Amino acid sequence: AEGAKDAKDRRLVDVLANSKAKQAASVLGRLDHKIAVKVLAGMRGRRAGEVLTFVKPERAAQLTEALARMQLPLD
Repeated sequence: AEGAKDAKDRRLVDVLANSKAKQAASVLGRLDHKIAVKVLAGMRGRRAGEVLTFVKPERAAQLTEALARMQLPLD
């Protein structure tokens, strides 16, 4: 079951990464916070940045903060 979930997550990342940035941002803005962070984490940095430029600023800040927490060691 976990493998199927991982495959679905990967598919979602692929779909959004290959969509136009504005369309991907529209979807990302409506996704559950944890899923949205996973999707962004699965994208290449430059692509995630492009998509985030079209996300509402408050939501983009929340997602960026969550991404940073995932990738940086805790103090």
